[in-house]
Amino acid sequence: MATFKSVVTKLGQARIAEAIQSGKNINIIEMAVGDGGGKPTQPDAAQTKLIKETYRTTLNSLKLDAKNPNWIIAEAIISASVGGFWMREMGLYADDGALIAVCNMADTYKPTLAEGSGRTQTLRMVITVTDTGAVSLTMDDTLIVATEEYVNDLLAAHEKSRNHPDGTLTEKGFLQLSSSVSSTSETLAATPKAVKAANDNANGRLPSDGTAVAADKLSIARKIAGVAFDGTKDISLTADSVGALPSGGTAVAASKLSMARKIAGVEFDGTKDISLTADSVGALPSGGTAVAANKLATARKIAGVAFDGTKDIAITSGDVGAVQQGGGVGMTTNKVILGWDGTKLRAQVDSTSMGALYCEKNKPTAQETGALPLSGGDLKGSVTTTGEISAQGDIHSDSNIHSSGTIQAAKGVYDSPGVRAYSSNNKPLPKDIGAIERDGCSVAGFVGGNGSAPYMRYAASDTVVELAPRDWVNGNFIQRDGCRAAGFVGGNGADPYMLYTASNTVVQLATRDLVNQNFLTSISRGAQSSMVMDGGMVEAPTGCVLTGGNGNEGNQVGYALYRPLQMRRNGTWLIIEG
Repeated sequence: MATFKSVVTKLGQARIAEAIQSGKNINIIEMAVGDGGGKPTQPDAAQTKLIKETYRTTLNSLKLDAKNPNWIIAEAIISASVGGFWMREMGLYADDGALIAVCNMADTYKPTLAEGSGRTQTLRMVITVTDTGAVSLTMDDTLIVATEEYVNDLLAAHEKSRNHPDGTLTEKGFLQLSSSVSSTSETLAATPKAVKAANDNANGRLPSDGTAVAADKLSIARKIAGVAFDGTKDISLTADSVGALPSGGTAVAASKLSMARKIAGVEFDGTKDISLTADSVGALPSGGTAVAANKLATARKIAGVAFDGTKDIAITSGDVGAVQQGGGVGMTTNKVILGWDGTKLRAQVDSTSMGALYCEKNKPTAQETGALPLSGGDLKGSVTTTGEISAQGDIHSDSNIHSSGTIQAAKGVYDSPGVRAYSSNNKPLPKDIGAIERDGCSVAGFVGGNGSAPYMRYAASDTVVELAPRDWVNGNFIQRDGCRAAGFVGGNGADPYMLYTASNTVVQLATRDLVNQNFLTSISRGAQSSMVMDGGMVEAPTGCVLTGGNGNEGNQVGYALYRPLQMRRNGTWLIIEG
C-alpha cells in the first residue's frame, strides 16, 4: 500500500459533479502546505482544511499529464526567502476557498535564508478526476514562474524540432540566406557578401562618409509600431500603437476582469456596477441608528429598574429619591401646606400648626445650632470636634480644645497666654531641645556605609569631612569629655572644632588627612643587612642601627649586622634617612 497519496475531498467531488452538470468549470488557484500538527498525516476525503496550515501560495501551473488523460498536475513554487516550517501535507483550493484535494508527503523542512540556508521549493500534486474538462486549466501568465525542468524540456524539444514558421516583416521566424543584390524578396536575409556588394555600390555613388541628403522617400516603406512610413510625410504614434496606456491613463479598454472578485461579499467582474450597503460591511447607515434592534444585548438598569428595550418601564419618585408631586413627606399621604409669613417659610401638615422652615431667607443662627457666631464671642467650657477648627484670628478658651482633625491658625499661637507652641512657623532652637548646633554642618553619617568611618558634610561647599571615630581617638589620644558643640572654625570646612562645655572654649581638631600626613603611627626595624669590617671602629649606615657581628682577629675577616629604622605615616612605611 502506498505511503503517500492524494485524494479528492467530498466537497471537491461534489464541486466536480456540479461542474460537469452545469458546464461551469472549477477554478483551482491556490496550494497550501502544512506541518500536520507535528506528525505524519493520512489524507481524508472528509477534510475541509489542512490539519495545520503553515503557508499558502498561488499555483504556478495546472495542466494535464501527457500520458494519463485523467491526471491533473498542480504545481506551486515557494521562494527561497520563505521558510522556517515543516511540510507534511498539501491541499488544493478553489477560488471560493473550498478544499478540492488533499495529500500527504514526506517530512520536508523548508529553511529560510536567515537560518543560513535557503532553497526554492517546487511542490507538485497529482489528482485523478473522472472528467478533466470540469477543471479550468488556464492560469494567470503574469504569476507563472518557469521551473528548471520545464525550461530544460522546452529547450530540448526546441533543439530537436525544425517545425518553426518562416520570418516575415511583422513576425519572427526562420530565414533563408541570399547573396543576391537585385532580389526584391521580403522573406530572404542578405549575407555579408550581398551587404558588401551593396556597400561597394553605394560607395561608388556617395562619399564614403556621406549620407543620402537628397533622398526624401525610402525605396522600401517600413512600418514603425504598425504605422507605414516611407519618408514622404510625418507619422503619429499613440499609446495604442505600442500597446501602452496613455500617460496618467487607465485601462479604458478593459470591460471585464480576467478573474472575478468579491467586494464585501458581492460578486464583481467589471461588467456592471455593484451596490454596497451598510449591511454589506456589517455597519450602521450614515448617521443612522440600529433601527432593527428591539432588544439590548446587555440589559441595563435605569434608576434601579431593569431595561432591555423590549418594553416600556416606569420610574417613580421613590426610584430617584424624590417626593411625589402632590403627595406628602416621605411615605406619608398627608398633605403639606407651605406658607410665607413675610419673614419665614412655614409648613403645616394637615391640622398640625405651621412651623418655620430653614431656607435661603430663613437661615439658622449660630445660637440655634450651638455654634459661635463668625463675629466671635465667648464660649465657656470645652470644645470637642472630630472635624477641623479654622480661624484667622485668636481662639480663646478657659478649658481644653479637643480635635481629631486639624487646628489651623495664621500665627500658630494656640497655647496658654505667653507660651508659643512649636510649629513650622515656630521651630525650636537646638538649645531648646538639648541638641548640638550644626554651625555649617548639613548632614553627618558614615562614608560608604562603613561604621568605622564617620563624616560631616560642610554645607557651604558640600564637602565630606572625615572624622576620627572614638575607638581610633581613644587608642591614639588622651580622652576628653564635656564637649557641648562641634563645627568648623569660621565656616572653614578644613578646620573642625569642638566646644568645651565647662569653659565654653573652642577646641580645634585635626582632620584624619592632616593626622595621616603629619604624624607617625608606628616605628619598626627593617630587614637585616651585613657589612665587612675593615678593622677599627665600624659605623652603621645613616638611618640604621648595629644589631650584631664579630671582630677582626687574626686572619679572620670581621663583619657587622645592621637594620634600617622605618616609620609608618599615612599608611606607608618610610625608611628614616640622615
